[in-house]
Amino acid sequence: MEQDEYILDNEFKFEHKVRYAGFWIRFGASLIDSLVMIPIVILTFYNIFMLKSFLFYVIIAIIGAMYKPLMEHYYGATVGKMAVSIKVVNPSLQRIDLGQSFLRSLPWLLQTGVGIVSMYFMFYTYGFDEVFEFMDFVSFQGSVDDPVSFLSSFISLFLLVTGIVIATNDFAQGLHDKMANTFVIYK
Repeated sequence: MEQDEYILDNEFKFEHKVRYAGFWIRFGASLIDSLVMIPIVILTFYNIFMLKSFLFYVIIAIIGAMYKPLMEHYYGATVGKMAVSIKVVNPSLQRIDLGQSFLRSLPWLLQTGVGIVSMYFMFYTYGFDEVFEFMDFVSFQGSVDDPVSFLSSFISLFLLVTGIVIATNDFAQGLHDKMANTFVIYK
């Protein structure tokens, strides 16, 4: 739901006209961000199929995970958000601080952490060095005893619920926005 709202800026004592970014525009921004992440994905699969370095996997995963919180802190938006002219702000319509940025990105950061732990088990399971193709990878992944993979399902459920909350909330805030006290608005 997209709507115009007026909010009082306590610091400057005047009203700003604010248009909150709803679900579909944010979904579009995330699709663009997925395209931005293609080099990371390519490096990840190259590493899995050719290099087989867990350390390199961790480095790539951390670089990928830092994209969202650092872009939103320093620029107010990821490339996808910039492309669709939306930005992340605090209640005073100012740039969010680094703490808010990381708190807002916590579900994605947790997903990355769970992925790193899961990949640890993959990299160090007998037979992984024989995986050179995608379908072999998928088959091998199903055979690995991974005690944390269930956490990924819970995080994915949280992300699904936050999408529903964005679509039904007057301020188009997801659960992650509510945790960090942030809003996504049109520029």
